[in-house]
Amino acid sequence: IGYVGPYNIISEDTGIYLGNGTLDFERGYIGYNTIGIEVETGEINITGGEITYNVDLEDDIELETIGIKNEDATINISDGSVYGAYGIYNNGSGIINVSEDGYICCNWYATGSWGIRAAIYNVSNGTINMTDGTVYGYGYGIYNNTSTGKVTITGGYVRGARCYAIYNVGTLSLGNKSISYNPSSLEIESHETYGVYSTKNYNFYNGTIRGTGNPPYSTNTIQIRDGYKAGTVIEVDATFSWEARDGSAKSPEKVNEMTLVPD
Repeated sequence: IGYVGPYNIISEDTGIYLGNGTLDFERGYIGYNTIGIEVETGEINITGGEITYNVDLEDDIELETIGIKNEDATINISDGSVYGAYGIYNNGSGIINVSEDGYICCNWYATGSWGIRAAIYNVSNGTINMTDGTVYGYGYGIYNNTSTGKVTITGGYVRGARCYAIYNVGTLSLGNKSISYNPSSLEIESHETYGVYSTKNYNFYNGTIRGTGNPPYSTNTIQIRDGYKAGTVIEVDATFSWEARDGSAKSPEKVNEMTLVPD
């Protein structure tokens, strides 16, 4: 059993390695050059503090940083912040639970030969559950990369500045159909493309989707809750802002928004 309290850990490599066990991170700071926390199995409970890469790294090093690299552990984030080119790299069958004031951030945008960068990158058959909090990607917000990966979001904010807020090739469910529809229960937003892009059918039961596409989501795969339909797409103010590191691009002032309306 491990505990990280009011202390700072500064590492030139990996901040903490956990083969198996439980780590409670309540407050403090973990600075790293490669990986903040690497875990094989067990449980990590983050209820405060900050995990982020060290300042003044070369770009090619910073581009590979991982806040948390997880294989098969359960990671619970209810407060505190995790930063990296990958906020969380979920490499196996691990479970990621984001709630309350948890914040996971991808600080990098990369495409093409540079590969994917996302706040949460679900590489294999892992599970992502989000009931609240914020997942923010300067690239992607959530990237669910395999048919066996599962993402369930019932609350919070998922934002993709320069890519899809959510990219999905597995199982994706937005909202809970057993409760009344509430457009503000969860918000998905992208500033350069769809809020949600999915190659498989996904459920949209609650919340709001925003993006620069019209409509702001991939239409061929969306499954809407019974008794409702997609409402008219309207132009609204963007809810967050960003600017490229070299100043070559910045966030739009307006995005397109879709909510559900009674059928």
